[in-house]
Amino acid sequence: QEMTKNKNSPDVKQDSQKSDTQLRSLSLRERLKPYNCTKLKKLKNKARQCSISGGKQYATKFYIIDAPDTGKQKLRNTNTMETNKPIVLVTGGVHGTEPAGMLAASEIYKQWVPRKGHLVVIPVINVCGARKHSRYLKCSKETATSSQSMPDKNSQGQNSNDPVQVDDLNRDFPPNEMPKSDFANDIWDLVSLIRPNVFLDLHEGWGFYVQLKDNPHNRLVGNTRFSKGSSVIAAPNALKVAEAMVDEVNKGVKDEKHKFLLSTPPVEEGLAMHLYQSFGTISMVQETTVKGQPLELRASQHLIMTSKALKELGFLSKKFRPATLSKTVAESFLKMNKIAQHPHHPMNNAKTEHPKRHHDNKKIPVADDLVSSLVV
Repeated sequence: QEMTKNKNSPDVKQDSQKSDTQLRSLSLRERLKPYNCTKLKKLKNKARQCSISGGKQYATKFYIIDAPDTGKQKLRNTNTMETNKPIVLVTGGVHGTEPAGMLAASEIYKQWVPRKGHLVVIPVINVCGARKHSRYLKCSKETATSSQSMPDKNSQGQNSNDPVQVDDLNRDFPPNEMPKSDFANDIWDLVSLIRPNVFLDLHEGWGFYVQLKDNPHNRLVGNTRFSKGSSVIAAPNALKVAEAMVDEVNKGVKDEKHKFLLSTPPVEEGLAMHLYQSFGTISMVQETTVKGQPLELRASQHLIMTSKALKELGFLSKKFRPATLSKTVAESFLKMNKIAQHPHHPMNNAKTEHPKRHHDNKKIPVADDLVSSLVV
């Protein structure tokens, strides 16, 4: 299968196939010229907005935030990241029915400033799924009930012959093969140019892994007895960092039945493992739990885990504290993005513990309409 070129430029595929040495000799700005990046004047962190897959139904945008000084900088305590300008990639919305990652990623690109290198954020990868409230890319026939956030008893699971799985972006990157879908090819072209040192993929599960981990789980999608919600799923080279993430987020979790756990490895056909196997990227998948928990809590947990990882790696200051998002911010996000909550999930009325850190949410911009604004 030939990789599909990004329509923004015929040079993207050719550039993405350059050797690591060739790419490292270019600045990130030079590598991403085909993506039409422009500075966002309204953001204090001087983020640049770039376009991917222009003209396609799943077109989206990503954001680059540079450290104030991107000179000779290295991340600490890593033998696999000997680069002067380290790059972190954060993604949300791989599945359109998992809004906590979208909201957290939106907060990250608007508010955070790395102390080293570059931070690249794709807040909503699966724009089509987010619009249709679907887990999948080709989502015209799929609904929120078939997503991992609410188990579908009729799901065919993870059978590779199941046509639905071809539309699952987290199953589109098989090892030692080309990506399965056109859009996955476009994503791979982009990340091959970025060559991130660290990758954090923000997801949600329907239930708590600590309660369900011993149940039979020959499949993940649609399994009513198993979920990896409330876990950090780490590639082999990310276990130490992931353990620190779990310890940090659990400081704000009082109920032992809701505690986060460490798991390994990520799903074999997901982007996290593909990056780890291809470039040695330190890859982690963060999973919050939808069941009985409000969006603002889940998104705040994502921010705690992501910031802990980046502090452990020296990418953020040790003094950095992520904001705790309010119910007002979460409700505005859902309304503006037209993201439906499943009727059996009383998230808005859930009585759950919140992370210990609290900040003035009045200073946090209300999330804009990501879905519409991310379309080229």
